[in-house]
Amino acid sequence: MNLLMAEIEVAIGEASDVLMRIAGGDLSARIKGDYRGVLLNLKRDTNATAEQLFTIVANINDATGLINTNMKQIVTGSDALSARTKEQVNSLFFLAKSTTTLTETTQAATEIVARAKVVSDEASARASEGDRVAEEASSAILALQSSARKIAEVTEVVESLAFQTSILALNAAVEAARAGDSGRGFAIVAQEVRSLAIRSSEAAKMIGAQACESATQLSIGAEKVRATREVLSRIIHGIKGLHDSMQNIDAASKAQLASFLELARTISDLDRETKMNAKLAHDSVAAAMDVDAHANHLQGQMALFRLDPQHRPKRGRSVARKPDPSLRNRHSSLLRDIFCSTLV
Repeated sequence: MNLLMAEIEVAIGEASDVLMRIAGGDLSARIKGDYRGVLLNLKRDTNATAEQLFTIVANINDATGLINTNMKQIVTGSDALSARTKEQVNSLFFLAKSTTTLTETTQAATEIVARAKVVSDEASARASEGDRVAEEASSAILALQSSARKIAEVTEVVESLAFQTSILALNAAVEAARAGDSGRGFAIVAQEVRSLAIRSSEAAKMIGAQACESATQLSIGAEKVRATREVLSRIIHGIKGLHDSMQNIDAASKAQLASFLELARTISDLDRETKMNAKLAHDSVAAAMDVDAHANHLQGQMALFRLDPQHRPKRGRSVARKPDPSLRNRHSSLLRDIFCSTLV
């Protein structure tokens, strides 16, 4: 019985020593004595518990180190992402400002083109009106030329009649001279008629000359009107081309303005999204730093445990606690009572 109690005392002491070392953070402690029966079960259970605790703490320690390393990388990456996002926000700000200026310039140019289009429309309308007036003038000149030709024809008839009248008056004067005194009065009348015929012929010649001169001048005027119409036609053609070009420019300016407005809206949306991303990146950095701090704290706590005899904590801030002798005595008494009750 004394030998059994001594063996129990040794086993309980070794088990208590193992538990104290585990409580102190040394997870490499094991019961190494040779025992039988209940004491062998105590050894197996205690060592299995220590081994399981060793595995759990080792896994937690490895995971904590991995989390700490990854979180440092996440913090670094998030910080770089936040910096790049801030740069993008600044770039988008200047891009949005430039786009706004360009949009305002394009809008002003569009308004100028619209006013120029109105001016070209008015110029086209006035040129068309000038062409119409020139056409009317050309028609009037043609009518005057026709009238001048008719006047020339009439003067020719008048001149022919005057010539015939002069011949008849001359013949009448000859006959009156043959009649003697009785035909003297008739001769005077014939002389007056011949004089009138001569003056009528001279007047008809003058009118004919004036008509010919007028016809010549009208021909020159008609030629000038024709040249004027040709110039106006070229002007109208040029104005029409300008008008078409202004229409195309106006349409292109409006389309360009619409594109710039859409671009401005897109940049504004992108700026808003980038600012949100910047805020998320900043929050991500803060969250990653918080997780990193907790991982460092957890790693510091894990440094309390020694996983093998050669192992020492990597961080010097946390050290293993010294075993409490009173706790060891309580463990020994508790295990002794358990084994005694088991033997009884």
